[in-house]
Amino acid sequence: MSEKSNYYRVERELTHQEVIELYLKTKQELDDIKFELDEEKRNTKIWENAFEEECLEHDKELEDQEKELNELKAWKEEAIEVMNKLQLQEIGKELQLPLGSDIPSQILPEIKRIKAITDEAISLLAAKDRLYKAALDEIIKLKTK
Repeated sequence: MSEKSNYYRVERELTHQEVIELYLKTKQELDDIKFELDEEKRNTKIWENAFEEECLEHDKELEDQEKELNELKAWKEEAIEVMNKLQLQEIGKELQLPLGSDIPSQILPEIKRIKAITDEAISLLAAKDRLYKAALDEIIKLKTK
């Protein structure tokens, strides 16, 4: 006989009880392996579900980011349109700002300065009007005496 066949050769006949014990032991080992495989399948399913849920969350996040990006692009287009309508170069010329000046940052201070001058002029005109009215009233009083 070859060496390989000697390896599998049984030295003696197994008893009926030994065959049953060997069968039960083998069956238990197979049951343990099946249980482990079932456990691995359950764990794999749990991981698959968790992964799928995570993918759905990422998909939702990506959709939200795409929506925000589209909103920002639309806002940018509107802002560019508004900025083009502002005629900043013309405003810079009227404010007598040198070329290359930051025109938008100069607009509000200049508006406030002009408003202060206008408010002062309105106050002076109102005071002048009151003086003229008072003088007119005095002239009328003098003429009626």
